Amino acid sequence: MYEEPAVSVKLPLVPMKEQLRRAGAAIGIPLLFLTVFSKYWLYLLCRLLALFGISPVTVIAFLRENGIQEAIQIVLSVILFIVPFSFSAWGAKKRVGDLIPTQKVPLQKGLPLFFFGVGVCAFANIAVSIAGQIFSFMGMEYSVDFGESPQGIYGFFLSVLATAVAPALVEEYATRGIVMGLLKPFGDGFSILVSAILFGVMHRNFEQMPFAFLVGLVLGFVRIATGSIWLCCLIHAFNNLISVIFDYCFAGLTVAETNAVYVVFLMILLLLGTVSLLFFRKENENLFSRSTPEDQLPRGKKYRWFFSSIWILLFLVSAFWQACQFFVL
Repeated sequence: MYEEPAVSVKLPLVPMKEQLRRAGAAIGIPLLFLTVFSKYWLYLLCRLLALFGISPVTVIAFLRENGIQEAIQIVLSVILFIVPFSFSAWGAKKRVGDLIPTQKVPLQKGLPLFFFGVGVCAFANIAVSIAGQIFSFMGMEYSVDFGESPQGIYGFFLSVLATAVAPALVEEYATRGIVMGLLKPFGDGFSILVSAILFGVMHRNFEQMPFAFLVGLVLGFVRIATGSIWLCCLIHAFNNLISVIFDYCFAGLTVAETNAVYVVFLMILLLLGTVSLLFFRKENENLFSRSTPEDQLPRGKKYRWFFSSIWILLFLVSAFWQACQFFVL
């Protein structure tokens, strides 16, 4: 079993409070940048190109092309995740390589964890449907427009790159890499739960938040269990790839037929995930009972100190405000 080097914590509560506030700033600033820039990047781009005589109408018409949208999404992924979170690590005086574990995962451990991860993702997809049904039951319409996928074989591979590959790499780099790396000195459980909460809120819409939170929990566990983010990237990419495949390969089916195929597929993944978890637990009992000195710190205060950071609060307010804008009045 892989274990990351233990960090001995023998500090009084006041310095620990300061460390958590600093971690909150190091994590909250790039998250706030993500929410603000993703909301206003088009406005900023139009203002910039207007300086060169290009009208906003021309820019928007160009960006409406499906293929261009996918390409822009890839570029934005790098701008929103790789750049700010790398600066965040440097600002916290940490080397990126020290924060992101990249151990090689043996097949006998990686395979059951992979099926466990995709099984949880399958279960989490159900949470998205439940969230939509709750809004409908309450008489509220909640509509998130994810755009249309480009057509043809070229469009398929572009969608795979923009929807599955790029997000898996950059989001895992940021969340299971930088964020968990900065939080791990305060305890494994703390880093898993907090990073999952932030990962859920980061999606900025109420339909995806429960899904992303559950996925964040399992990916955080996989990161701790393997000492690597590579399996997290693989699980993340596979889950997103499934949605792309269903969009393209089952486009000719009726809604009822597509739902039937999807339910069967989810049940298979859930079964594989359950069996894999039982197998992994049997082979790694000490991991489930593992405790670190940092886990013994006062948990309530740790969460309160971290989430009361002004940068984390600004990020939460910005993300939930954007999520509320998807309600149709």
